[in-house]
Order: sequence, then C-alpha cells, then structure tokens
Amino acid sequence: MRRCMACDVDYTGHIERCPLCQSDLVGDAVPGVLPRQIPFLKPRRLATQLLLFITGVVIVLIVFFAYQFHWDWPDVIASLFSWLVLMLLVVNAVAHDVRPLRLCFRLPYLILLASLVWLLFTRNLIITQFVIPITWLASFAYDAVVLVVLRDRAIDRYFKYLIFDIIMGAVLLVMIPLGWAPWHLLVVINAAVAAIMLLSLVIFAHRQIGDNFHRQFSA
Repeated sequence: MRRCMACDVDYTGHIERCPLCQSDLVGDAVPGVLPRQIPFLKPRRLATQLLLFITGVVIVLIVFFAYQFHWDWPDVIASLFSWLVLMLLVVNAVAHDVRPLRLCFRLPYLILLASLVWLLFTRNLIITQFVIPITWLASFAYDAVVLVVLRDRAIDRYFKYLIFDIIMGAVLLVMIPLGWAPWHLLVVINAAVAAIMLLSLVIFAHRQIGDNFHRQFSA
C-alpha cells in the first residue's frame, strides 16, 4: 500500500502522487477495488479524436466544393449543421459507450434536429410533410419491436424514450395549423399511432408505467 507521509494517508491503486497535496507516495502499490480504466478509455479517446478530425476534414471539403462548384449557400449551411450534429451524436456515443439500442432511440431526434435545420435554411416543406412524419413512423415501429422482444425490460430501460416518442407523435399535429404539412395524412397517422401506443401502455402496463414515471420525473 502506498502512503503519503505529508498527509499520513494510505492509498490503494496505481497512483503516483497524493490526491490531496500532490506529494510523491512511498511504498508498494496495492491493486485498488476498482479496475484500472486506462485500457478502456484510450481506444475511446482515440476514436473520438479521429471522429473530430474527420468532421473537420469533411467541413473543409464541403466549403471547398461549395465555392468551387457554386453550390447554393443555404444548402451548404444546412449540410454543415446536419453533419456537425450527426458527428456530435456519434462522438458522444463513442465517448460514453452508449448501447446500440439506446443509440437507435436517440437517432430520430437527431434526424428531427437535422431536418429542422434544413427547413430553416431551405424552406422546403417536403421535410415537414414527408421526412419528419416518416421518420417518426419508423421510430414507432422500432418502439413496437423493442416492446415485443424485451417486454417489461423495455419499459424499465427505455421508458423515457417511449414517452417522448408518443409526445412527439402528437406534437407533429402542430405542423397542420402552421401550414408545414399541406397533406395531412402522415401527420394524422402519427398522432393516431401515438394514441394507440399510449393506450396500450396504460392498459397493459399501467403499474409499471406509474413506477417508472415516478422514478424518472419526480423530484
């Protein structure tokens, strides 16, 4: 066990200096209770650095080709923001070791954010009329598969995402009075699917829903 003579404190684990006073420790190292994290963190840190480097290279290339071939700048700016948002999600997933199923739950929100960026710069209603509603229908299909396969575990592990998906499916109705969805069918279908999913959860898993709601959202 290593010891700090200045603080008169003993330490386990592979540390060279006292965390309190930064003095050199004496004695032999004794393995700590927790495993060393360096072997696990180094590959993730390297992957994060590579992704950030690739992001920078892609941004430079987009700007270069936009200037060289006279691309429309609203489309260029939307592409840059969309790519940046995508890479931020991937970097976050790599850095925090996000599980694949959880990452798939987050993906529709990434697409939603990128779509809103495109709408902001291009004013193209195809995004709100087709891209966003179809993305959310795909999200509901994914939710249903996860619920069927994992059953109770799906609610315990992914309750927040299921509830947020249902809320977003209903919120899409706002696009109708805003004039963002001249063809209402896909938006209305999303709202109907959200209502059906909510009804099924309330009827077949109301106790589990109540417990998870209290655990997730209570102060």
